[in-house]
This record gives sequence, structure tokens and C-alpha cells, in this order.
Amino acid sequence: MLDTKNYFGTEDFKGYWHENKKIIYNKRPKESWQCMPIGTGKTGAVVFVPDEGICLQINHGGSFDSDGNLPALLRVNLEIDGKPFVDAKNYKQILSLEKGMVTICADTPDGIVKAEFIAHQELDVISIYIEDMRNNHGEVSICPLFWRQSVSQTLIDNAMFFTENNICSAFNEINFQSGVMNNNLSDPLKDLSYGTAVWVDKADSNNLPMKRVMSRKVRILIAADSGKYSKDTLVKTLKNKIDRASTISLDEFRNSHFNWWKNFWARSEFELKKDSKLQPVRAIWHLNRYFTASSMAGQLPPKFNGSIFLYDYDRRHWGGAYWFQNTRLQYWPLFKCGDLDYIMPFFDMYINALEYAKERTLSLYGHKGAIYLETMHSWGGSRIGDSRNGEGVVNNYIKNYFTGSLELLMMMLEYYRYTQDSSFVINKMLPVADEIILFFFNHFPIRDGKLFLEKSAALETWWEADNPSDQIAGLRAVIPKLINTAIKHGYDNSAINRWKNYLELLPELPRGANWFNKNVKKYNYQGYEGTWRKPETGNALMPAENVHHLDKRNYEDPELYALWPFGLFGKSLPDYSSALLTFNNRIHEEPSNGWSQTAVWAARLGLADETAKLLLKQYRYASVFPGGMMFSPGNIVPNRPDIPECGYFDTIGVMTTAVNEMLLQDYTDQSQILPAWPKDEFVHFKLHTVCSKVVEKTYKPK
Repeated sequence: MLDTKNYFGTEDFKGYWHENKKIIYNKRPKESWQCMPIGTGKTGAVVFVPDEGICLQINHGGSFDSDGNLPALLRVNLEIDGKPFVDAKNYKQILSLEKGMVTICADTPDGIVKAEFIAHQELDVISIYIEDMRNNHGEVSICPLFWRQSVSQTLIDNAMFFTENNICSAFNEINFQSGVMNNNLSDPLKDLSYGTAVWVDKADSNNLPMKRVMSRKVRILIAADSGKYSKDTLVKTLKNKIDRASTISLDEFRNSHFNWWKNFWARSEFELKKDSKLQPVRAIWHLNRYFTASSMAGQLPPKFNGSIFLYDYDRRHWGGAYWFQNTRLQYWPLFKCGDLDYIMPFFDMYINALEYAKERTLSLYGHKGAIYLETMHSWGGSRIGDSRNGEGVVNNYIKNYFTGSLELLMMMLEYYRYTQDSSFVINKMLPVADEIILFFFNHFPIRDGKLFLEKSAALETWWEADNPSDQIAGLRAVIPKLINTAIKHGYDNSAINRWKNYLELLPELPRGANWFNKNVKKYNYQGYEGTWRKPETGNALMPAENVHHLDKRNYEDPELYALWPFGLFGKSLPDYSSALLTFNNRIHEEPSNGWSQTAVWAARLGLADETAKLLLKQYRYASVFPGGMMFSPGNIVPNRPDIPECGYFDTIGVMTTAVNEMLLQDYTDQSQILPAWPKDEFVHFKLHTVCSKVVEKTYKPK
């Protein structure tokens, strides 16, 4: 029986999913974790309503501080005389994904008070409109709140500006710890300015840091920005955004915003019957696309931990560096959803860090090639604490974790399959690929005529693993595709011939059977003390040839990366039975972490009912935020052990990928339609596939 939950949030505060792509609150969200998120793609805000009134917390995707963290910018409190939201007889708050807006309606004994929040994608401005229809309407006080002494305040006409500037930077220290001492590198942190503007129409007071309006109708505009310029230039940039938006009537502002969202939603579709048990899955799919449009239009990727929707001041567990294992899960859904115009900041971050990765590789390992750190800052530097004194990575979870660079190449190859963008292949993908593949064949020895990945790692779960399955699968998947793509584009023959030689040196995927005792979470002991060796016989895929420790260190199944993302096995490929055997005997049966890919693997194997069950279990586990953000392991809110201190977006991304794989698979030359869809469920979908083609299908159970 399917595991169902018909709401977002917790037992004490629920956000109800409505089939018209809405989340509805029937009571006031007093706590910040109960917020609803909106975003322009670059600037984000969360909306909640404590006793004081409405509160928005503003975030921006480029506002990195001097240590490379990404703090929130400002809170804006909107206090209305009489506190109508506290005294409301009926309260309703709606997040409309279809229109990209949040609305609040409070029915008080004296009349109705409404508030509307729109984050305009094209203008990069957030609009707030309050309409007070009480007989005795009150004054609205707009009270910005900041909590860092470095914030500078400026007042120009009806706009308040709150700006910061990084007068120093941890850039050189991070590079030293990372093992890169190039003094010619450009520091992206020092002299970076960022800030917020708050404009109030027809304000009755011109004081800092508060404005008051005595009117039944109040319009407020908020803009944020960041860049390598002076405070004066930042203020001018913010003022230009506000000036442009304020000259547009509210109706015109709304209509252009709604039309933008109408065009966005028309790209792809996923619809079910109103009473479908899979409505939570439909909600996840639409929420993920909403977050794509609301957060991915910046120059850098949104953080998987909090994105531009921090709600508890600056609290963002796992910090400001980028974690590939989690960040990539936000981007895989873009292919089939038709949203690839948002993917280039993700690719460009790594492409721009290539020279840094090459220098770091030469400095630490003494050979050529490039490998990207699992946890890195946008320019390539190590997360603080993961590397030390230029002597290499000291965090054993990621020390020998190299699979991310191979998956990056897999995603770039997939981008070419979908777009046929030859310029991207020649100028971006192939130069990166050449350095990454070179790394593996310089870094590891040749033993008995084959590459031997000695004391590497099988993801973060098995440290010091020989011939880890995920890395071998990655090499076996990307090298043949690189060769074919390079030949087609007339790429350097020496690189092509080198890759052909490398292909002959690749080891087989490790196989065996009965390798892990789930009851005690330890290996079935084989080999010498402190080391596990794979069984000599059996067809199931193993995580590695040997592992030099006995205890599991994380929650991953590296042997199933051959199934996805690397696509060496699947429903329509040879040796299906081995992949199915591996899946059925996986260690981690439940999708109980944000990055769990279990449902994607089930879909790739064509296990329709199993995929649906896994997705609903993951939804029940992760949907703790009533406003649609997701749970993943991390620090928690004080006195709420069930709520993390920020929302997570790897969870919703991987779930959307699983949905897409249920509906359409195209990892072979022949697309498969509904390869893992339950036979008793109606569905209509419109998705994208290779060569910019669109697949639309309606399925009605017999």
C-alpha cells in the first residue's frame, strides 16, 4: 500500500497542497520556519507573520561575505496598527506556484486586510501591496532590521538603502590551505559590495530606518544586488531597479509577471487526477520547477542548503562552499523539464575554476590534469577546514572522492545531446574533459595492464577503496562518449588517440555477492585484518574491489552509480538481471537523506510501483516545511528537532529526476515512454528529450 501524506509541514502546522498548484495555510505562520518562499531568480524572500506583523527576510545569490559564506541581507517588518493578522476571525495564506506569488487575507471583526507579494523575474524586484479595508484602517510601519554592524544606511527620497562591502577577504588564506599560491588570481570576495533597497510609495515620514504610511493602499518595492563596485555604484544600481519598477503601474507589473510565469509553465507539464495517490509527487515536481525559476537566474548556482531562501537570519548549515554531490541534484531535472537556460552558471563555475584545479593538482599531487574538490568555493578553493596548510585534503569524507568531476562531464555530454550546441563542446566541455581524464591516468598506477585506482574512495561511504565502482563506471561511461563527440567536432587527434588508449586500460566493474551484513552493518569478513575484499564469484555490482576499513561511513550506494547517473545499466540494456540484483540487495533501502537516489534507480529499472512507494516515503520524510522547502541532515531549529535550520533543495531535485525517469527515459538511442509508470494511474505529461525534441503523452488506465 502506498505511504501517503496529504500536506507539507508538521502535525502542528500544515501547508495543504491544492491541485491548482497552490500551497494553502489556514492559520498564521508565526515562526520563521513556517514561511513561504518567493524569488526573482536572483533575489529571494521568505514571508511569515509573527505577532508584530508581516516579516520578509531578503536574500541574494551573490552576496558572499569576506569568508566566502552567503548570509541573508535584511529583514523587513511590516507592522499594521491594530494587528489585524493576530485578531483575524479567518486567516488564509496562499503560495500560488502558477502565478509566482504569495497572498494573505485576514478577515477581522472590523473588515478585511489583504497583502500580496510578487517577485518579478524580469525586473529583479519584489513587490508588496497591502490593502486595508477595515472601517478604521491603521498606519503601516515599514521597519527594516539588520544584525551586522557592517551595514551602512542611506536615505534617498522614498527609498532606504542598506549596503555592505568586504574590505578584507579570506581568499589568500583559503588558497594557501588549498595548496594554491598563485598571486595573480583574482579575488572574488575582496571589495564585493551587496545590499538591499526598500522603497515605500507616498511615505508619511522620511526617517531611518523606518517609514510610515497612513493609507488604505500601500505599495512597497524591494531590490537587492551585489557586485565588484563601490557603495555609491551599488546604491545607484539598486535605485535604478527601484526607479524602473516604480514607474510601472501595479496592474502592468502584475500582468507582465503573470505572463512570464504562464510562458514558463508552458514549457513542460505533469498532470494527474485530482484524487490520485501520487498528488504529493505532482506537488514536488511543480515545486521544483518553481524553485528553479525563483532561484537559478544568478551568475552562480544557488546553494543546495538554503538557496536564496534563508529564514533564520544567516543560519546555513554546511556553509558557503558548493557541494557537488548535492548541487548537481538541483540541475539534473532541468534536462527533461526544458529548463536548460538555467544550467550554464553551474557549468561555468567549474569551467572557470579549471586553471585553479590544474594548479592545485600539480601542487598537491605532482602531476598534470585537474580534479574538482567535492566541497569548493566558486573559484575552486577548498572549504575552510577540509584542506590544511597546503598539504592536501584532510577531510577523509572527500579526500579521495573524485566521482563528481566525472559526473560533471556526464552532465555536459547530456547537455550536448539535448541542445546540439557545438560551440559549448569545443570551447568548454572538451578542454575540461581532457584535464579530468588526464588526472585519473596520471594519479593512479597501471597494474597487470589495467588502471588500478589504489586507495581511492567509493563516494563518501567507503574510504580507501581500491577500484571503486562509481569511478570506474564514470570513466567507462564518459570516455567513449567523449571520443565520439570529439571525432564529430574535429577535436585534437592526440587527445582522441589518448582517450582510445585509456579506454583499453579501464578495469571491469567489480562484481560479487553477499558482501554486506545489514543486520550488523559490517562486511562479511574476508581478507586480511581491517580490509574487506569482494567475493570471487557473483554477478552483483560491488562498491569496490577492496576496502581498507570495515565500517560504513555515509549513506550512499556507489555500486548503483553505474545505473544512474552513468547509464551503463537499465531497463533496456544488457545484463539487466545484475543491475536488478544489485538494487534489491542495496544497503540503503530507504530514501532517508536528501541526496538519496533510490527512487531514480528504481525508475531506471522499470520498477513502477516500487518507484512510487519510494517517492512517497521520501516525501513523508522530507516535507517538514509547510511552505514547500525540504529536509536534509543538518543543524536544527532550537527546540524543534524535526526542523533543519534552513531548507534543502537537493531532496526536491532528486525526487523530480525520479518522476521524469518514470515518464520518459532517453539514455539509449530509443526513447522509452512511461517506462516506470504505475498501470493504474492516469497521467498527462509534456517533457523534453534529446535534440531539442518534445514528447507529450496522455495515459488512461484501462
